Amino acid sequence: MMYLTEIDVVTSEKKVLTFDGPLITADSPEEAKELAFEMNTDLKIVGEYVESIDSHYGMELLKL
Repeated sequence: MMYLTEIDVVTSEKKVLTFDGPLITADSPEEAKELAFEMNTDLKIVGEYVESIDSHYGMELLKL
């Protein structure tokens, strides 16, 4: 499965901005969290891509 990630960044003006992170391929959410932590301790798993027959776009997002 593929998991979506995000990372928060604090600017010099003390604003917190959130950016997309890399997609992580893992067998479970727990494994994805471990891999994300190894990549960067601030990287968060925020969702999972799942296929859907009803989707017009071929893939849908499942929020964790």
